[in-house]
Amino acid sequence: MEAQQEQLLLQFLNREMDIPSPSLERAVRQCDAAAGSLPIILWQYGFINIHQLQQVFEWLETN
Repeated sequence: MEAQQEQLLLQFLNREMDIPSPSLERAVRQCDAAAGSLPIILWQYGFINIHQLQQVFEWLETN
């Protein structure tokens, strides 16, 4: 994921899905360490539910 798209995604997650910044920071660190997908990491850590995960994937498809 490009840096600009990642920043837009983080803004969407924080503003639209109300995920606190510290939670996003933790997920990004884990994502970098494990070379994983940020939406999947958020779901695995319980920061988003399966419905929200689908919303994130839909957002990624359109942005």
